[in-house]
Amino acid sequence: MKTAFIFVLLVFGALCSYAQSDERHFGQLDNRIMVRLFDHAVIKGDSEAVWKPNYWERVVMPVSHDGLVHTIIDTIIYTPARNYAVVVFVSRLYDEYGMNTSHAFAPLVSISTFYKENNVWRLNCFMKDFGSWGSYGEVGTYGIEKMGNNFYCLKYDNGMQGNQGYFTAQTFYFSLNSYCDISEVFSYIYEQQDPGSPDKEGGDGWVETSTIRIVPAGELYNIEQKTMRDGKLISNLVYKYSDNLGKYVLSDSK
Repeated sequence: MKTAFIFVLLVFGALCSYAQSDERHFGQLDNRIMVRLFDHAVIKGDSEAVWKPNYWERVVMPVSHDGLVHTIIDTIIYTPARNYAVVVFVSRLYDEYGMNTSHAFAPLVSISTFYKENNVWRLNCFMKDFGSWGSYGEVGTYGIEKMGNNFYCLKYDNGMQGNQGYFTAQTFYFSLNSYCDISEVFSYIYEQQDPGSPDKEGGDGWVETSTIRIVPAGELYNIEQKTMRDGKLISNLVYKYSDNLGKYVLSDSK
């Protein structure tokens, strides 16, 4: 009896382990994954999922006038080998008149990461309230950038944002290391302008632009940033990745 009991426990444990593993498996990365990721969401039309938020989700997520959250897949991004993928979801706010497109409203972004094994996509990470990005009800653009031999980042460009005549455009890089730790490792403002306010030298405003170059330098690449103001070079910086801090930091070398 004891042997039989142990065998039953082993079989039960194996079944439980398989069930837990199966919960992370998805056949295709398409709109149907939202049904599971957003807790029995209902797909309306061909693209939008509507789902009922819990208490905390009602606090932090855009709940529309119908008491539901309206979510779509914004983009699906694959690594060059196509064995890893990042899915970006966007949730927008609706009232009885339609979608909120005010300047102050930034849609909420959710992120999930997957890797492929035996022709099945396995969920690695799901961050339902990754952050609010963009304005006018629209988000920026996403991509994947190689930042090292085996290090990829999610790249987010928020586009030009304006407030009281001052405009900025910024790019963020989020670590996809192990595809479970999505944290910001670098950001820079690639354009800023104040056309209506004089600068320190008494001009009629200014425009500042920055460009970066990702330079292979061993296992983890460096970032070189060049900044121009009104066509004149004002800084030339180098950033290196710090394992201790988990992000890029300014280097002494120029």
